[in-house]
Amino acid sequence: TLLYNLLCQDATRRPLLLWEALQPAPEAAVAAGKRDRRLAKAQRLVKFVDRWGAPQLKTVHPLHADGPEECTNLLFNTFVNPAFLLFGNIPAYSEWLNGRGRELLTWVYEEYRTYLQVLQYQGRRAPWVLKSPVHFFGLEALLKVFPDACVVRTHRDMNQVIPSTCSLFAIMQGMYSDNVDCRRLGPEVARSIATYLESRAGEAPEVSGTRILDIHYRSLISDPLGSTRKICGHFGLALDEGMEQRMRQWLAANPANKHGVHHYDLEQFGLTRQDIDRLFGAYQEQFIDLGQT
Repeated sequence: TLLYNLLCQDATRRPLLLWEALQPAPEAAVAAGKRDRRLAKAQRLVKFVDRWGAPQLKTVHPLHADGPEECTNLLFNTFVNPAFLLFGNIPAYSEWLNGRGRELLTWVYEEYRTYLQVLQYQGRRAPWVLKSPVHFFGLEALLKVFPDACVVRTHRDMNQVIPSTCSLFAIMQGMYSDNVDCRRLGPEVARSIATYLESRAGEAPEVSGTRILDIHYRSLISDPLGSTRKICGHFGLALDEGMEQRMRQWLAANPANKHGVHHYDLEQFGLTRQDIDRLFGAYQEQFIDLGQT
């Protein structure tokens, strides 16, 4: 999220805004000259979530109706989206997703592309800056449908990633269920992510190399502007004039823990460091040196 917000400071490109993500196409009445109420609807939703739905969500993933947001929402209408698991315990869907769902991924990203085209038709036409963890699930399809995409993969110690992710799941599921079993949630989330990582093993050559850049959390936190320059340099993208100043201003206005501290640990979700080593040992070894460069 930090890196996404920094990249969104490039005035020559455009992020996806929350109100756009929630409803990519306006109501038919808008074409007849009536007021487009999508932003107002998004503002009401954010107000509800912040005050009553899940006040603690802002410590994990703050929502801003007119601010950059993940493009996860654009995949929901395809019904092939791991983010559905944020809403409840759906083991049958998870099983289907890992099987039949993967066969549909090219079509899913063609639909996703259509949403982006619809949004560009309505407003500013510029290269997109987009972000969603669910793209990891369909990376080959994404690169097939978007052959000129520049992909940044971020990495972090799984002893931090897994409980943080479980905490997000618990908060989100808590909006839809009165019974969230955190100690069940931990092993389920960990196994799901481990399955996706295993599917990346031996990935095709076109899914590696210059089309993808790996960035470690430690590097990003220690030098956020340097990490952004590294990304632009890797993909041959010029930094927009004034972008660095806007990035500095964003960092000053959004310090760590601005909305409170996000508390989580492995034990809370029925996991131990030994579980993480067993499930993610190979991944941890592969990317341990990234944070030193």
